Amino acid sequence: MTVVTNKGVILKAIPEEIPNVDEHFELTHRTIDIKNLNLGENEIFLRNLYLSLDPYIRFTLKKPDLDHIKVDTPIANKVPVGQVISGLGVSEVVKTNNPNYKIGDLVYGPIGWEEYSHIKSDVAPTFSPVNKELLNDIPLNYHASFLRMGGLTSYASLMAIGKPKEGETIYISAAAGSTGQLVGQIAKIKGLKVIGSTGSDEKVDFLLNELKFDAAFNYKKVDLDKTLSEYCPNGIDIYYENVGGETLEIVLNHCNQFARIVVCGMISQYNITNPKKKYGVKTLENIFLKSISMQGFLVMEYLGTDIQKEFEKDIVEWIKSDKIFYKENMIDGIENTAKGFVDIFNGVVLKAYPKGMPKVDEYFEFENLNLGENEFVLRNLYLFLDPYVRLTLKEPEPEREQPINKAPSRKLVQIGQIIVGAGVSEVIKTNNPNFKVGDLGGLASYASLKYIGKPKEGETIFISAAAGFVGQLVGQIAKIKGMKVVGSAGSDEEVDYLLNELKFDAAFNYKKVDLDEALYKYCPNGIDIYYENVGGETLEVVLNNCNLFGRIVTLDNIYTKRLCMQGFIVTDYIGTDVKKEYEKDIIEWIKSEKIIYKETIIDGIENVAKGFVDMLSGKNIGKYVVKLADY
Repeated sequence: MTVVTNKGVILKAIPEEIPNVDEHFELTHRTIDIKNLNLGENEIFLRNLYLSLDPYIRFTLKKPDLDHIKVDTPIANKVPVGQVISGLGVSEVVKTNNPNYKIGDLVYGPIGWEEYSHIKSDVAPTFSPVNKELLNDIPLNYHASFLRMGGLTSYASLMAIGKPKEGETIYISAAAGSTGQLVGQIAKIKGLKVIGSTGSDEKVDFLLNELKFDAAFNYKKVDLDKTLSEYCPNGIDIYYENVGGETLEIVLNHCNQFARIVVCGMISQYNITNPKKKYGVKTLENIFLKSISMQGFLVMEYLGTDIQKEFEKDIVEWIKSDKIFYKENMIDGIENTAKGFVDIFNGVVLKAYPKGMPKVDEYFEFENLNLGENEFVLRNLYLFLDPYVRLTLKEPEPEREQPINKAPSRKLVQIGQIIVGAGVSEVIKTNNPNFKVGDLGGLASYASLKYIGKPKEGETIFISAAAGFVGQLVGQIAKIKGMKVVGSAGSDEEVDYLLNELKFDAAFNYKKVDLDEALYKYCPNGIDIYYENVGGETLEVVLNNCNLFGRIVTLDNIYTKRLCMQGFIVTDYIGTDVKKEYEKDIIEWIKSEKIIYKETIIDGIENVAKGFVDMLSGKNIGKYVVKLADY
């Protein structure tokens, strides 16, 4: 019989929140005459055997309301109402007009939620053959997830982004999922301490007793902050992110210096279509305080690469030696696909913790300082008022000691103690001949842009707070490197400074524009590097305008576009070759008048507190410098 029934699931209506089986999906019955089906050049016709249901599919069930935002991969295309939904799976070739495939071949790639799929020529190259030799050791259904998107996702992202080291601690959210369970087992093989969270006691038992995690807990029954303190007393080195929202907010507080966050997904946010209802993470300052690297990815990037070959070699060896255990939920029939997909999603409770602006009289007090024996004495000449100081003026959290940045300037200031900043001083007496004090801001601009931003000629950079101390230098260095430079500032005076003195390609007063429209206007080809000084809603809007493989350099405060978001502390670069390169380049650029620099200078220690608050309110251009003494 050449005429077959082709049951499929179409999108009935676009879900605003968690999809509903009856409301948003519809099962259709169609027929196809395979014998008389005409295939175009390089097209193939498939009988679908196994379909993988993955959370990313929720992204495809949304309105295409931001047409200028593109994710260049077939699996991320929006599904129009009335059309068959797409996923990834394993199929058998039953008819072909493609020289790369013959009848009977088993292939993996993007297929419809249907029994048969007609693959067009532009999609056919995204398919890859199933290695039939592996079927002797591994069942075919594993090739729809375990050996493909699920397994390769776990392996490649952990190895390439997480960079695991023996003895480190990894925390995995949604750890019983297809990706999480493999990440945990691979991490165990690599010698890490593995902590996982999940949403039921049954899954916790699975993680502990079958996968042999070091610790696991039901996030619905615990205080996450206290639990991470208990199970990760030495902090978190790698966070494998599957949830987002408040979970990410809390985890950032527990991350160690130079921690890596692998952003596989943020399932808590997938079903929120109203941007105003999405959870705003309020602890992003940890990224720069602790030099955390946070990067997203798509598994399609690793297909056909050396890392896929390494994965297939390792995973087969681990399966044969019983080092890897994998568990799937198997359902039968296209008619049960929609229900299986909806069952993936669980509710997550969200909270908010707002913070305020400091007031001069409330937070600052002066006193004389008596120095003891063996301490060095400095006469302070210039003091720099930097935004990071605000982060040291916080009440320490009770009941636990957070793993925080080791730099002295990042320690919390206790009531009654002198506030600490950076500056230039004259050494009066010292028992430390190697001690050096200097202005670190220029080095911050140079090193972070060069080694985290990795600028390329012709790219576009957007700099928030661009008239600030770091922002103005970043912009000029980016111009020297041949980039298109766009900046935002908080006053017309600052915008004029950026355009007419620093020669930015474009600049605008963020208080007077719609940021999304302004970025679309000034960055029509998207943003390649975002130099982050602001956070909050600005970061939220910028992320939508970032290009594939965009880099976010966060000085003060990741998934479908494979963005790399990395923080840094400038002290990381002191004593390195980077500092020598900076000093060489910056002197040359100043002499050749390629660099202009502007500061706001005030006199006297008695004006420090007011200057600090003014700086946080955006009343300065460039760095706020306090002159303390003549030299």
